[in-house]
Amino acid sequence: MTTPRKVLISGVPATGKTHFAEWLHENYGFAHHNVDQQGPLPADWLQQDRFVIDWGFPANGLALSYSVEMIQSWISSGVEHWWFDGDRKAARKSFLTRNTVPKEAWDIQFKGINKNWETIAALFPPDRRLSVISSGPTYLPNDEIYRAMFRSK
Repeated sequence: MTTPRKVLISGVPATGKTHFAEWLHENYGFAHHNVDQQGPLPADWLQQDRFVIDWGFPANGLALSYSVEMIQSWISSGVEHWWFDGDRKAARKSFLTRNTVPKEAWDIQFKGINKNWETIAALFPPDRRLSVISSGPTYLPNDEIYRAMFRSK
C-alpha cells in the first residue's frame, strides 16, 4: 500500500514543474494532472490518495485572485504545495529554448509574478520554495527534489 500524498507544484515558468510531476507519476505512482494543459481539475480529483497537480497559474489581475482562492482551497483540503524557483535568467533561457510558447507569455507571467510576489509568497512560504534551476540552465536532479520535498514525511 502506498502512502497517501497530495501535491501541488507551481512556480516560475520553465523550472521543471511538469517534468518533475511526470517523474513522480512514472516512479512513484502519482496520478498527474497538468492544469495548464488539461484544464481545471475534475470534480472528484481531490478524493484520490496520491496525486500531483502542476500548475503555472496566472499571476495577473482577476485570474490571480481565482488562482489564490483555488490554491487556498486545495491547501485546506490537505494538498502539500510547493513553489519551484531558482535562477530566473536560466529559466527564461530554458523557456525560450524549448520554443513551445511565445516569448510574450513568459514576459506576462514573469511580470505578474514580480508584481504580485507578496501575494504568491504568502501561499508559498520559504519552507515551501525550492531552488531547482541554476545557471546553464542546470536542473536539480529529480531524486534531490524528491528528498527535499518529502524528507520530513
